[in-house]
Amino acid sequence: MIKLVVSDVDGTILKKGETKVSENVFEAIEKLKSADKTVAISSGRTYGSLENLFAPVKKDLYFICCDGAVIIHNDKVVYCKQIGAGDVMSILRRPEYEDCGIMLCTPKMSYVIRGSEDFSITAERQSGEDTFYIENLYSLKDPIIKIAVWSKDGKAVPLNFLPKSLRISYLSDEWCEYTSAISDKGLAVSDLQMRLYMTKFDTAAIGDGINDIVMMKKAKMAVSANKSYPGLVPVCNYHTDDVAGFLENLCDQ
Repeated sequence: MIKLVVSDVDGTILKKGETKVSENVFEAIEKLKSADKTVAISSGRTYGSLENLFAPVKKDLYFICCDGAVIIHNDKVVYCKQIGAGDVMSILRRPEYEDCGIMLCTPKMSYVIRGSEDFSITAERQSGEDTFYIENLYSLKDPIIKIAVWSKDGKAVPLNFLPKSLRISYLSDEWCEYTSAISDKGLAVSDLQMRLYMTKFDTAAIGDGINDIVMMKKAKMAVSANKSYPGLVPVCNYHTDDVAGFLENLCDQ
Protein backbone atom coordinates (compact mmCIF):
# COMPACT_ATOMS: atom_id res chain seq x y z
CA MET A 1 0.00 0.00 0.00
CA ILE A 2 1.31 3.45 -0.95
CA LYS A 3 1.29 5.83 2.00
CA LEU A 4 3.82 8.48 0.87
CA VAL A 5 3.74 10.20 -2.54
CA VAL A 6 6.72 12.36 -3.54
CA SER A 7 6.70 14.42 -6.74
CA ASP A 8 9.22 16.61 -8.52
CA VAL A 9 7.95 19.94 -9.90
CA ASP A 10 9.73 21.31 -12.98
CA GLY A 11 9.43 18.88 -15.87
CA THR A 12 7.00 16.75 -13.87
CA ILE A 13 4.07 18.66 -12.37
CA LEU A 14 5.03 21.69 -14.46
CA LYS A 15 5.83 20.96 -18.09
CA LYS A 16 8.21 23.16 -20.10
CA GLY A 17 6.89 26.70 -20.33
CA GLU A 18 4.26 26.29 -17.62
CA THR A 19 4.28 28.69 -14.68
CA LYS A 20 1.15 27.62 -12.78
CA VAL A 21 0.09 24.30 -11.30
CA SER A 22 -3.09 23.01 -12.90
CA GLU A 23 -6.37 22.60 -11.04
CA ASN A 24 -6.23 18.89 -11.92
CA VAL A 25 -3.02 18.54 -9.88
CA PHE A 26 -4.55 20.42 -6.94
CA GLU A 27 -7.60 18.16 -7.05
CA ALA A 28 -5.40 15.04 -7.18
CA ILE A 29 -3.39 16.22 -4.17
CA GLU A 30 -6.56 16.88 -2.18
CA LYS A 31 -7.86 13.39 -3.05
CA LEU A 32 -4.57 11.83 -1.95
CA LYS A 33 -4.76 13.65 1.36
CA SER A 34 -8.38 12.54 1.80
CA ALA A 35 -7.22 8.96 1.19
CA ASP A 36 -4.76 9.32 4.11
CA LYS A 37 -1.72 9.57 1.84
CA THR A 38 1.12 11.90 2.78
CA VAL A 39 2.18 14.14 -0.11
CA ALA A 40 5.64 15.69 -0.47
CA ILE A 41 6.73 18.17 -3.14
CA SER A 42 10.42 17.79 -4.00
CA SER A 43 12.26 20.44 -6.01
CA GLY A 44 15.40 22.47 -6.53
CA ARG A 45 13.24 25.54 -5.95
CA THR A 46 13.19 27.52 -2.72
CA TYR A 47 10.40 27.26 -0.17
CA GLY A 48 9.03 30.69 -1.09
CA SER A 49 8.62 29.63 -4.70
CA LEU A 50 6.98 26.29 -3.84
CA GLU A 51 4.72 27.85 -1.23
CA ASN A 52 3.40 30.27 -3.86
CA LEU A 53 2.95 27.57 -6.50
CA PHE A 54 1.02 25.25 -4.21
CA ALA A 55 -0.78 27.85 -2.09
CA PRO A 56 -4.30 26.35 -2.50
CA VAL A 57 -3.18 22.96 -1.14
CA LYS A 58 -0.08 23.77 0.91
CA LYS A 59 -1.61 22.83 4.27
CA ASP A 60 -0.15 19.52 5.43
CA LEU A 61 2.17 19.17 2.41
CA TYR A 62 5.83 18.43 2.99
CA PHE A 63 8.12 20.65 0.92
CA ILE A 64 11.55 19.21 0.10
CA CYS A 65 13.31 22.34 -1.12
CA CYS A 66 16.65 23.35 -2.66
CA ASP A 67 17.27 19.85 -4.02
CA GLY A 68 16.94 18.17 -0.65
CA ALA A 69 18.69 20.71 1.57
CA VAL A 70 15.61 21.42 3.71
CA ILE A 71 12.18 19.97 4.50
CA ILE A 72 9.39 22.31 5.63
CA HIS A 73 6.00 21.18 6.90
CA ASN A 74 3.21 23.60 7.86
CA ASP A 75 5.75 26.44 7.74
CA LYS A 76 8.09 24.68 10.19
CA VAL A 77 11.61 23.55 9.28
CA VAL A 78 11.88 19.86 10.19
CA TYR A 79 15.15 18.98 8.39
CA CYS A 80 18.06 21.15 7.29
CA LYS A 81 21.52 20.58 5.82
CA GLN A 82 23.31 23.88 6.07
CA ILE A 83 26.50 25.05 4.39
CA GLY A 84 29.30 25.91 6.80
CA ALA A 85 30.35 29.55 7.17
CA GLY A 86 33.85 28.69 5.93
CA ASP A 87 32.48 27.23 2.71
CA VAL A 88 30.23 30.24 2.18
CA MET A 89 33.19 32.59 2.59
CA SER A 90 35.33 30.50 0.26
CA ILE A 91 32.74 30.99 -2.50
CA LEU A 92 32.32 34.70 -1.83
CA ARG A 93 36.08 35.27 -1.92
CA ARG A 94 36.83 33.33 -5.08
CA PRO A 95 38.36 35.67 -7.70
CA GLU A 96 36.49 33.77 -10.44
CA TYR A 97 33.23 35.09 -9.01
CA GLU A 98 34.32 38.68 -8.39
CA ASP A 99 32.01 40.07 -11.09
CA CYS A 100 29.17 37.61 -10.52
CA GLY A 101 25.91 38.07 -8.68
CA ILE A 102 25.57 35.87 -5.60
CA MET A 103 22.36 34.83 -3.86
CA LEU A 104 22.29 33.09 -0.50
CA CYS A 105 19.27 30.95 0.38
CA THR A 106 18.17 30.18 3.92
CA PRO A 107 15.30 27.74 4.60
CA LYS A 108 12.61 30.37 4.07
CA MET A 109 14.23 33.43 2.48
CA SER A 110 16.68 34.38 -0.27
CA TYR A 111 19.23 37.21 -0.11
CA VAL A 112 21.39 38.99 -2.66
CA ILE A 113 24.80 39.70 -1.19
CA ARG A 114 26.56 40.80 -4.36
CA GLY A 115 25.36 42.02 -7.72
CA SER A 116 23.67 44.77 -9.68
CA GLU A 117 20.05 45.89 -9.61
CA ASP A 118 19.53 43.74 -12.72
CA PHE A 119 20.73 40.72 -10.78
CA SER A 120 18.29 41.43 -7.95
CA ILE A 121 15.43 41.29 -10.46
CA THR A 122 16.86 38.12 -12.00
CA ALA A 123 17.27 36.54 -8.55
CA GLU A 124 13.64 37.23 -7.65
CA ARG A 125 12.52 35.69 -10.92
CA GLN A 126 14.75 32.65 -10.33
CA SER A 127 13.70 32.09 -6.72
CA GLY A 128 10.03 32.95 -7.26
CA GLU A 129 9.92 35.01 -4.08
CA ASP A 130 10.91 38.38 -2.69
CA THR A 131 14.69 38.56 -2.50
CA PHE A 132 16.39 40.96 -0.10
CA TYR A 133 19.75 42.71 -0.40
CA ILE A 134 22.25 42.40 2.47
CA GLU A 135 25.57 44.15 3.00
CA ASN A 136 27.47 41.24 4.49
CA LEU A 137 27.22 37.62 5.59
CA TYR A 138 26.91 38.54 9.26
CA SER A 139 23.48 40.06 8.64
CA LEU A 140 22.07 36.54 8.38
CA LYS A 141 21.00 34.66 11.47
CA ASP A 142 19.45 31.65 9.72
CA PRO A 143 21.47 28.76 8.24
CA ILE A 144 22.52 29.06 4.61
CA ILE A 145 21.44 26.04 2.57
CA LYS A 146 22.23 27.13 -1.00
CA ILE A 147 24.65 29.49 -2.75
CA ALA A 148 23.59 30.57 -6.24
CA VAL A 149 26.17 32.27 -8.47
CA TRP A 150 24.93 34.16 -11.55
CA SER A 151 26.51 35.74 -14.58
CA LYS A 152 25.00 36.48 -17.97
CA ASP A 153 28.54 36.50 -19.40
CA GLY A 154 29.21 32.83 -18.72
CA LYS A 155 31.42 33.46 -15.67
CA ALA A 156 29.29 31.41 -13.25
CA VAL A 157 31.31 28.28 -13.93
CA PRO A 158 32.00 25.46 -11.45
CA LEU A 159 35.11 25.88 -9.33
CA ASN A 160 38.10 23.77 -10.35
CA PHE A 161 38.78 22.86 -6.75
CA LEU A 162 35.52 22.31 -4.90
CA PRO A 163 35.57 21.56 -1.15
CA LYS A 164 34.41 18.03 -0.40
CA SER A 165 31.73 19.51 1.83
CA LEU A 166 29.96 21.14 -1.16
CA ARG A 167 28.33 19.82 -4.31
CA ILE A 168 26.94 21.42 -7.47
CA SER A 169 23.17 21.02 -7.33
CA TYR A 170 22.34 22.97 -10.50
CA LEU A 171 24.28 24.23 -13.51
CA SER A 172 23.14 26.22 -16.55
CA ASP A 173 24.60 28.82 -18.91
CA GLU A 174 24.01 31.57 -16.33
CA TRP A 175 23.75 29.81 -12.95
CA CYS A 176 25.96 27.62 -10.79
CA GLU A 177 24.37 26.54 -7.51
CA TYR A 178 26.02 24.88 -4.52
CA THR A 179 24.51 22.94 -1.63
CA SER A 180 25.94 20.76 1.13
CA ALA A 181 27.56 17.57 -0.15
CA ILE A 182 25.40 15.61 2.28
CA SER A 183 22.10 16.89 0.93
CA ASP A 184 20.09 15.52 -1.97
CA LYS A 185 16.51 14.48 -2.68
CA GLY A 186 17.20 10.86 -1.76
CA LEU A 187 18.60 11.66 1.67
CA ALA A 188 15.70 14.01 2.34
CA VAL A 189 13.15 11.34 1.38
CA SER A 190 14.92 8.82 3.65
CA ASP A 191 14.68 11.27 6.55
CA LEU A 192 11.00 11.90 5.84
CA GLN A 193 10.29 8.16 5.72
CA MET A 194 11.89 7.71 9.13
CA ARG A 195 9.89 10.60 10.58
CA LEU A 196 6.67 9.08 9.29
CA TYR A 197 7.59 5.50 10.25
CA MET A 198 7.50 4.46 6.61
CA THR A 199 9.86 2.68 4.20
CA LYS A 200 10.48 2.54 0.46
CA PHE A 201 7.74 -0.10 0.25
CA ASP A 202 5.22 2.57 1.29
CA THR A 203 6.51 5.16 -1.19
CA ALA A 204 5.84 6.34 -4.75
CA ALA A 205 8.17 8.90 -6.35
CA ILE A 206 7.64 10.78 -9.62
CA GLY A 207 10.34 12.74 -11.47
CA ASP A 208 11.88 13.60 -14.80
CA GLY A 209 15.64 14.09 -14.46
CA ILE A 210 19.02 13.03 -13.13
CA ASN A 211 18.57 14.70 -9.73
CA ASP A 212 15.41 12.63 -9.17
CA ILE A 213 17.16 9.26 -9.46
CA VAL A 214 18.37 9.21 -5.83
CA MET A 215 14.80 9.97 -4.75
CA MET A 216 13.33 7.24 -6.97
CA LYS A 217 15.68 4.66 -5.50
CA LYS A 218 13.95 5.26 -2.16
CA ALA A 219 10.56 4.26 -3.60
CA LYS A 220 8.87 0.96 -4.43
CA MET A 221 6.97 2.74 -7.19
CA ALA A 222 9.35 4.87 -9.27
CA VAL A 223 7.58 6.84 -12.00
CA SER A 224 9.17 8.60 -14.96
CA ALA A 225 7.50 11.70 -16.39
CA ASN A 226 10.12 12.02 -19.14
CA LYS A 227 10.48 9.41 -21.87
CA SER A 228 13.35 11.29 -23.48
CA TYR A 229 15.77 10.88 -20.56
CA PRO A 230 17.28 7.37 -20.77
CA GLY A 231 18.90 7.57 -17.33
CA LEU A 232 15.50 6.99 -15.71
CA VAL A 233 14.88 3.67 -17.46
CA PRO A 234 16.95 1.46 -15.08
CA VAL A 235 15.32 2.86 -11.94
CA CYS A 236 11.70 3.42 -13.02
CA ASN A 237 9.03 0.75 -13.17
CA TYR A 238 6.30 3.07 -14.47
CA HIS A 239 5.94 5.96 -16.93
CA THR A 240 3.22 8.59 -17.21
CA ASP A 241 2.42 11.48 -19.53
CA ASP A 242 -0.43 12.52 -17.23
CA VAL A 243 0.98 13.30 -13.79
CA ALA A 244 -2.31 14.59 -12.38
CA GLY A 245 -4.08 11.42 -13.50
CA PHE A 246 -1.37 9.20 -12.10
CA LEU A 247 -1.47 11.02 -8.75
CA GLU A 248 -5.24 10.52 -8.59
CA ASN A 249 -4.88 6.81 -9.41
CA LEU A 250 -2.52 6.43 -6.45
CA CYS A 251 -5.50 7.02 -4.15
CA ASP A 252 -6.43 3.38 -4.68
CA GLN A 253 -2.89 1.96 -4.41
